[in-house]
Amino acid sequence: MYTQVEIKTAFDEQAGDASSLAETGEVTRWFNDGQARLGWYTRGVENVTWAVGDLVVPIVTPNAGIDHTLYPDGNVESRWIEGVQNIQIIDHGGASSAGSARLILRVYWPDVTETAASLLPRIGDSACISYALYRFYRKLVSNRSFYQRYATLVGTNRVDIAELSDTADDHYRDFNDLRLELPTEPAALYFG
Repeated sequence: MYTQVEIKTAFDEQAGDASSLAETGEVTRWFNDGQARLGWYTRGVENVTWAVGDLVVPIVTPNAGIDHTLYPDGNVESRWIEGVQNIQIIDHGGASSAGSARLILRVYWPDVTETAASLLPRIGDSACISYALYRFYRKLVSNRSFYQRYATLVGTNRVDIAELSDTADDHYRDFNDLRLELPTEPAALYFG
């Protein structure tokens, strides 16, 4: 549940002297990218409707998939399957009747901003900080002029590019290890 300021502070503590090379907005963007890469989602709900003959119904909410499709009592049409940002009927003729459904979605965590803190548990925040550090060190390694700024900033205490690359890899391993510590979702139940 880190705020943007807490994210930058945690980042700075790990990055040390070189932390001044990363702006708060950049660190926050990397943190948000880490949230999207966690493979761990929150839940959202979207109501959809369709008309007779519809083959595809778009899902407006960006999502990573549908957990459940709930149909109201008396709904005649329930042959919909998950597509990419939509549901699709599995019949050439389309929906046989108009109807509606409520979709329970796996949605991405909201981005951290100046006014909105992270909604992840602390272990998720730690994983995303590791991801931000990974991206920072990758940037140092991949951009020669950025590396020169780093070398000038830290002077004789600097490390070479190979060591920075290893540090980036270490932070990526930390990200993956912490990601595995997030609670697992319950197994899907079979409904016959």
